[in-house]
Amino acid sequence: MIVFVNGIFGDAVSTWMNDHDCAYWPTLLAGDRAFDDADIYVHSFQSPKLAQAQQIIELAARFRDLLEVDGVLKHKQVVFLAHSMGGLVTRAMLLDARPPASQIPMIYFFATPTAGANVAGIASHLSENPQLKDMLPLDGGGYVKDLLEEWLKTSDESRLNYPNTIASYCAAERLTTWGVLIVPENSAIELCNRETRTVNTNHIEIVKPENARADSYIYFKAAYRRTFGDTAEATAEAINDTIDEINLTKRSVGTSEFDRWFTVATPEREGFKLLVQQIVAKSLEFGCEETSLGEFRTEVKLKPNQRVIEVRPAIGGANIKASWAAVVRHANGEAVIRYSIQAFDRPGCSPKGFASVVVNYVVEQGSAASPSTH
Repeated sequence: MIVFVNGIFGDAVSTWMNDHDCAYWPTLLAGDRAFDDADIYVHSFQSPKLAQAQQIIELAARFRDLLEVDGVLKHKQVVFLAHSMGGLVTRAMLLDARPPASQIPMIYFFATPTAGANVAGIASHLSENPQLKDMLPLDGGGYVKDLLEEWLKTSDESRLNYPNTIASYCAAERLTTWGVLIVPENSAIELCNRETRTVNTNHIEIVKPENARADSYIYFKAAYRRTFGDTAEATAEAINDTIDEINLTKRSVGTSEFDRWFTVATPEREGFKLLVQQIVAKSLEFGCEETSLGEFRTEVKLKPNQRVIEVRPAIGGANIKASWAAVVRHANGEAVIRYSIQAFDRPGCSPKGFASVVVNYVVEQGSAASPSTH
């Protein structure tokens, strides 16, 4: 099941319809053989420009009820394609419903203001919609900050672990709307653990593809194929096997790298290889009952024909009671990782525990290059 979720000021029709030729994204998808295995559901919420409106948390509760009433959540797997504030509504709904991450294999966020939007720029042009205050930038300490923190906290629940388990793709607008860049790229790519893209269009037009060759459509289709295609399972298995070969508990405090190459041979990806570069990016020592919460930046050096397709953090060590790590954002081979590590607090626990935060960069490389060695 593929679920379309509109953004602010949008609805089930106008959000996804191209104004020039009336092409409608859900209809384009329905006519594409690549999506024959998926049902399509178009959600709509009210987002008037001037009248009173429900806040995001209320929209999320309504969204959950509609999905349950219409039987959407009975599907084994549900994919979301969300525009703008619709991405925030989707995350809030999932945090409310808390389905297992295995049921939500993929979300594509188009211009979602995860770190906030240019609210002043929008409101000054045409609206006093109270939903705008929910999208104040992170430094404003508003709703988007709370939503981001709640999403990250699911990392310590194995059944959920949304930041690391749900394939989250993002695309950002490049052009202004009313002279304003509504959602800056750094906000649009927040919480994305898969490939990020930019679209040479504005905030409104980014989800109005004129045909199946438009950038937005191709980006979603490629992400869908990567998530569900013939090689998806083999690729995931190979990545997991590579990562599992590293026994973190035997590492000493410090920084090191591990490279492993493997090839997934398929007609559409022939000649491409995947590299997992594992970097022990943060190592800590701590005593009983200590808790370490932090954020850091790390990077991998890319060749011209390489691109990062996934970033997956992990934590290993000794005398750890609880821990989690998640991607805050990544782009161009750099990633910001948030982590929390809690030592044992039982009587007689070791006074010296240690943990390493590892960042696994999954890099796709064209056949022209050769594997790097260390």
